Amino acid sequence: MILSLQEFLVTTLFMCLMLYTKINGQQQNCIDAADTTITIVATLAVVKLGGTTVVQCQVSPPSKKFCGLRIVLSGPFMPFQFDETNCPRGTITEPRYTGQCDVTAGRYGLRITNVQMIDAGTWSCDYMNSFRNSKTVITVVAPPSGPVLTSQPTTAINNIVTLQENSSLTITCDGSQSGATGLTYKWSGVNLSGQSNNKLSFTRISKTDSGVYTCTVSNTYGSVTGRITINVQYPPNSVALQGPTSPVQESTSVNLTCTATGGNPEPNLAITRTPGGSTVKRGVSPLTYSTSVNKTDNQAEYQCTATGAGIPTPMISNKVVLTVTHAVDSVSLTPVKSLITEGNSIGFFCAATDGNPDNFTYTWQLSTAPGVWKSIGPNIDHHVIHDLSKADSGLYRCQVANTVGFTISNIATVDVQYAPKLKRKVKSVAAKIGETAKLTINYDANPTPTTLRCSHRMREASYFATMSKTQWNVIIKSVRESDYGTYSCRVKNSIGSITATIKLAETVVHQSDAGVVLGSISFVLVVILFIVVLIQLLRNNRGIVLIDRLRKTKTKEPTTEYTSCNENKTHDADSRDYAAATPYVNVAFSGEPHENDPNFYEDVKM
Repeated sequence: MILSLQEFLVTTLFMCLMLYTKINGQQQNCIDAADTTITIVATLAVVKLGGTTVVQCQVSPPSKKFCGLRIVLSGPFMPFQFDETNCPRGTITEPRYTGQCDVTAGRYGLRITNVQMIDAGTWSCDYMNSFRNSKTVITVVAPPSGPVLTSQPTTAINNIVTLQENSSLTITCDGSQSGATGLTYKWSGVNLSGQSNNKLSFTRISKTDSGVYTCTVSNTYGSVTGRITINVQYPPNSVALQGPTSPVQESTSVNLTCTATGGNPEPNLAITRTPGGSTVKRGVSPLTYSTSVNKTDNQAEYQCTATGAGIPTPMISNKVVLTVTHAVDSVSLTPVKSLITEGNSIGFFCAATDGNPDNFTYTWQLSTAPGVWKSIGPNIDHHVIHDLSKADSGLYRCQVANTVGFTISNIATVDVQYAPKLKRKVKSVAAKIGETAKLTINYDANPTPTTLRCSHRMREASYFATMSKTQWNVIIKSVRESDYGTYSCRVKNSIGSITATIKLAETVVHQSDAGVVLGSISFVLVVILFIVVLIQLLRNNRGIVLIDRLRKTKTKEPTTEYTSCNENKTHDADSRDYAAATPYVNVAFSGEPHENDPNFYEDVKM
C-alpha cells in the first residue's frame, strides 16, 4: 500500500509524538501499559441524524496517571488527545469537535452533538505507548433525503412541467439514494391507485390531468415528500363575438364584445374589421370595442381571433355584420331653370344618391311666395306638368326621405311666359277740353310688354305713354274736341298681344255739390215745418177742415219743355302739333323723373 504525502506526514508526526510521549511519560511516571486497561464503554452506537452521542474510554485502575490517551475516528486524522488532567489539548484535524470533551470518574470521552453523516464510522480508544485500543462503531441513521422527481420529454422548471394538451409525459420518483423503502404517489392530495413503481406515465395528457403531484418515500426513521406541478395548456372551449343584430343609425355608438370561454393560459384576443383586415382592439376576455358608426361602416364585418400558448392554431369567432342606416346623401333636381310658354308641358326628375334604407319617399314642393312652400305632385321620382299656366310659375324642389331622415334638393325655377291679359275691365275716361286725360290699361303679362299702339278714328293717336310692370297709361295733354271718342290700344310682348278699347268723353257739367247739399237741407226743413204745422192744426180741430179743402181742390200739373241744343263744331285735328306724339313707346325706367313716369303728370279726372 503506498501512502500519500499527507498520510506519510501524519504517520511520521504520530510516531514522533508517540516516542516523545513515551520518553516524557517515563519521565512523568505515567501509567504502565502492563498494568493499565483501556476499554471503550459502548461497542456499537446507532445515532439518528442530528442527534447526540458520546464516545467514552474507560481507564482502569482510574487512580493511576496516564498519558497519550486518544479517541480516534478511523482514518488519517486524530480528532482528540487527552492527558491525565485536562480536556483535549486541541483538535488536530477537525475543528467541529473542539471543546466537546467529556471527563467523568475515570472515563474520558468525546461528546458529538448534531450528529451528521460524516460522524459515522469506527472510533477507537488507544494508548499511545502500547497501541492497544478498544473500538466502537457509530452508525448514523436518517429519514430519506427526499425523492428526486424528473419528467420526460418535457423538463420541469422550478418543479413545474408545462406542456400542450395531448402531449406525452413520464414522471419518475427516485428515492433510492436515501435507502427508501416505500413510495406513494398522490394527485391533488388523493392517492393514485395502481402506481406500484416509481414512474407515472401519461400517453395523451389532458387538461383534467393538470395539478400538483406528490411522491413520498420513507424508511424506518421517517418519510419525505417531493412535489411536481403539471400545467397542461389547452385552447378555450369557444370564442364568440357579440354585437348589434338590428340596423343602427349613423352616428350611433355600438359595442362589440369578444368572449373566450376556458383556455389555459388565458388567450390573447384581437378584434378585426373587414374589408382591410385591420385590428381595431387587442386584449383579454372579455374584450370590448366601442365605436361611433357612420355610413362607411355599413356592411362592415367584424371577427375576433384567439391566440396563445395553449392554442396550436388561431381560433376565429363568428362574424358580426353592421347595418348602418342613414339619410340620403344628396338629391339632384333637373332641369334647374326653365323658360317656357303657357300651354306647353315640363317634366322634372329627382335623383337621390346613397341612402339606407333605400325605400325612398318623394315630396314635391312649389313656392310662389318667399319662404312659403306647398306640397304638390305624386310620391314618385319625377313630376310632369301639362298645359302650363301662370299659376305654375315659381320655385320647385324635391324632398327625399327614408326612415332615418330627409334631404332636400336644389331649387329649380320655372318661368311660364304668356301673352298680355286684361286684369280688369277698362273704364271710360271723361275730361274737359284743355285738361289732361289719362287712359289706363291694367294687364297681366310675362314677359312685360314692350309695345303699346293706340289708334283713334282709324288712325294713329297722338299721346304720351308711361309704363309699369302691370299698367300702361296713355296721356293726352290739352284735350281738344277732336280727341273725344273711342281709342283702340294694342299691348304686345314677345308671346302675343291684346287690344283694349277705351272711350274718352267730355265731362258733363252737374249742379255744384254745395247747391245739392243746400237744396237737400231746405227740403228737409220744409218737410219738418209742414209736419209741425199739421200737428198744431190737428190739436185745434182745424186740420180736418184743411184736409177736406185740400181734397176738393183740383190742381193742374205744370208742363216742362226740353230743348236740346247741338252745336256743330269743327276742329281741325291735323292742325295740332303732333311732333312730340309717340304712337308706341318702349319705356326704359331710371331713378330720375321722366315724362313717361306715371307720377310725372297730374291726376286726370275720370
